[in-house]
Amino acid sequence: MDEETLKRLMSESLVSGDVRLAFGESRQVGEKIIIPVASVAGGGGSGYGTEVRRSAKEGETTEISPGGAGGGRGSGFWVRPLAVVEVTPSETKVRPVVDSTRIVLAGIFLGGWNVFWIARMLQAIFRK
Repeated sequence: MDEETLKRLMSESLVSGDVRLAFGESRQVGEKIIIPVASVAGGGGSGYGTEVRRSAKEGETTEISPGGAGGGRGSGFWVRPLAVVEVTPSETKVRPVVDSTRIVLAGIFLGGWNVFWIARMLQAIFRK
């Protein structure tokens, strides 16, 4: 995703949770109208801290300590393509986007799981 698109999405998300964040701008290609669909999530947070001195009486507080300080701010934005909707004069099709990264990671996990259990089985056999 280019920087300009990210800036546009961030500014739109801050103003409103509009449906346009999940359904991108449509494009006309020949007789087809193509509409991208995505899963959009974002969040943010901030914080601040100070140090408070205790007075001589239990439970009461005095002014904020001159040595106290704090701060912090963070935010995140996540967009994942889900599908493409193709609209023609005769039909409408939803074509899902295949995330090959997830498929590869699942294969790596499954291979590791098999190696683990084969090793355990071999240990059990050769201990006897």
